Amino acid sequence: MISSEIILAGVAMQNCAIYTFQHQLNNLPFVGIGIHYFHGKQRQVIRISAKVSGKKIYKEFALTSPKAKDLMPLHEKRALFTRSLIQLQADADSLRRSLRQSTEAPPHMLVRTTNFTYEDFQNLQELADKNIKNGYKFGRHVFRSKSELTIAELLHSLGLEYKYEPIVTLGGTTWHPDFAVYCPETGRFFYIEHLGLMDNTRYKSDNIEKMARYEEAGWRQGIDIIYTMEFGQGMLDTDAVLGQIIGAVIAQSRKNT
Repeated sequence: MISSEIILAGVAMQNCAIYTFQHQLNNLPFVGIGIHYFHGKQRQVIRISAKVSGKKIYKEFALTSPKAKDLMPLHEKRALFTRSLIQLQADADSLRRSLRQSTEAPPHMLVRTTNFTYEDFQNLQELADKNIKNGYKFGRHVFRSKSELTIAELLHSLGLEYKYEPIVTLGGTTWHPDFAVYCPETGRFFYIEHLGLMDNTRYKSDNIEKMARYEEAGWRQGIDIIYTMEFGQGMLDTDAVLGQIIGAVIAQSRKNT
């Protein structure tokens, strides 16, 4: 039992590390090296793509230029983060395989507690906390944070039905994932858990425990649940959230679950 709990905590910590690196990557301009063809001639160039004041910019410079020399450290940093992210994802997958193979795992571990059907979705009860102060109202809900409001607006714009802070009991403990989202195209739902203070050590530690419990319940990341994160004073990346939602829908469709 102890080794299984350690593996679960390891998976949750790996997930946090993955999102940390992904956040850092999202905040870096894209810098890549390529070939520019012009009138039958070619030369190596370095390209940069970034968003400045809400506008996307794209530039390229000869690889031998002074500007390219300035951009190379950024290119190398992005490559390092990308390699680290790939390794972290591989390590997390390895930990999950170890957990499934563990003979010490309790019978309920990694057995999904729901089939995520529309019937299951309809049966979910919302917390409906009346004590939310200085909340953000949208539709019939009052959200605890502006980021949760933004996610709700995004879900609404996509025509996806959702429940806010559904009450979920796992292993005798009650949790309230931020959203349960039903997708009519797949006939099933998934959860969204928004983690808005991941630069806070105590908050991060508490949520590692929560993520471990979700993992224990057999909730598959990217299929049954997606995590959105913020660090410091950073703004919520709605494009990234949209990408995660689309990814979950595609993953559900492929697995036919």
